[in-house]
Amino acid sequence: MAGPKVFFTGVTGYIGGTVFQSLLTSSNPPSQITPLIRSSDKASLLTSTPAITSLVPSSTTITPLIGSLSELDKLRDAAAEADVVVNCADFDDLPGLKAMLEGQKKRFEKTGEKGIFIHTSGTGALYDDARGDYPGKTIYTDLDPSPDPSAHPSISTLDATAPHRDVDWALLDADAEGYVKAYIVYPSNVWGFGQGPLFEKELSNPISFQTKEITRIALDRGRVGVCGTGANIWNHINITDLGTLYALVYSKSTSSPPSLPHGRQACFFGAAGEYTLLSASQAVGKALKKYGILPDADPEPEQLGEDEVVERFGGWWCAKNTRGVAENSKSIGWTAVDSKQETFLEDIEGLVQWYARKQGYTVKE
Repeated sequence: MAGPKVFFTGVTGYIGGTVFQSLLTSSNPPSQITPLIRSSDKASLLTSTPAITSLVPSSTTITPLIGSLSELDKLRDAAAEADVVVNCADFDDLPGLKAMLEGQKKRFEKTGEKGIFIHTSGTGALYDDARGDYPGKTIYTDLDPSPDPSAHPSISTLDATAPHRDVDWALLDADAEGYVKAYIVYPSNVWGFGQGPLFEKELSNPISFQTKEITRIALDRGRVGVCGTGANIWNHINITDLGTLYALVYSKSTSSPPSLPHGRQACFFGAAGEYTLLSASQAVGKALKKYGILPDADPEPEQLGEDEVVERFGGWWCAKNTRGVAENSKSIGWTAVDSKQETFLEDIEGLVQWYARKQGYTVKE
């Protein structure tokens, strides 16, 4: 049986590039995949580079759509033609999501078939207001309902005003209305260099945001900083493990018959291990010193004042606790290969070196 027709956003991103490749190599690859791409040059690279096209099964056609998330008519029309929408672009873009849902609703009204919508949110939704000063005690589960609410409250108990939740609930409400099947993946802090030809050919961004931001700000101010005392805790996940999770959600939701529930029972945390903000900042500081990038700077993180946090980070987002257990993800057969904090912290060395070179710094071997 031919695979589904897929509309895909975010292919040039770190997560999106990984997920795009995972769909092509899944057990049920798309018959047609339409990636939204702003750049015609990158669209050409995607369809004409042998290293990339060698990934594409003979049964799959890639048809790029040149456009952006702000072009709502294009999103609506592309989603109306798709059996599956995979959204790996801006997780806070409510107008874009609504446009794609309008397209999926139009498809349902025409065919009577519910589309599949796999959306990327983030464990930033599990936030508190620690401001780096304490490790949070609340650890959420991605199961709904929670088997033990006192130990792990369900993600469904989060306040609607939590980060990303307005978009999440718009999708879940559409699922409840009955014209689309919703699946939401919640990546935590993702680490590791992107692997595969989309990254080797520089079509997709190869690195994560959070640790890069700590590094960028350290280079800007001449010493690594930390928000509060850095005692807050985040989950982490390796980029390859995250790609495996998306591939499972895609394959199981598109199988015949589907082997996953949808809606509120289809939230999946991409969370493998934990770390503190202080430990990540210390790893950045040590790498900057070790490789001669900031040779005279104190490698120990300096606590930033509130004004500098707001100026440089844009707010306290990295200083919150966001803790979850991926019970639902594990229930569908997902297992993380790299879950140790030590491995995550070791990976920071390579990211710091890569980013510093990109910014023109001399990096010792």
